[in-house]
Amino acid sequence: MSFIEKVKHELKEVGIVTLYFLVCFGILLLLKKPFLAEYKVEFNALSAAVIGVLVIGKVVIILDKTAIGNRFRQSHAAYVDVFYRSLVYTFFVALVVAAEKVFHASHETDGFVSAVLHALEKTDINHFWATVIGVFLSFVGFNVLSTINRHLGKGELVRLFFSTAQKRKAIR
Repeated sequence: MSFIEKVKHELKEVGIVTLYFLVCFGILLLLKKPFLAEYKVEFNALSAAVIGVLVIGKVVIILDKTAIGNRFRQSHAAYVDVFYRSLVYTFFVALVVAAEKVFHASHETDGFVSAVLHALEKTDINHFWATVIGVFLSFVGFNVLSTINRHLGKGELVRLFFSTAQKRKAIR
């Protein structure tokens, strides 16, 4: 595989994962906006969501290629693998988000410990847990779909959802 082919493959892989999470987070943002509007709070976080989706897409692809992401894939039932990967991915995303908050807080404080304490003070725990639950459920959906796709064979899930019944019968 040439360098250009590898780049195209990587971009396609990242694009598909990113598109899935963009849809999921877009739905979460659409739900969040009316809840906050009820309390007269303006909310626009599309750019933050897009950046978050790009980070999550890359985290998923990296973890899928490591031993930690594939720990139960062959040795346990599919639901165990899905649940485990969803928990691990959520943990790593929470770690990245926490590191980002500490990084931003470090510009306002004198040192690592005070940056951590400052980030903790500024974090709304209810918002944090709502985000974690939303991200976890997005990962569950992603991992269920990727497990089904792996068991059906490469491209079969896309063919199942995006081709007509006649085309699916002709392929069989």
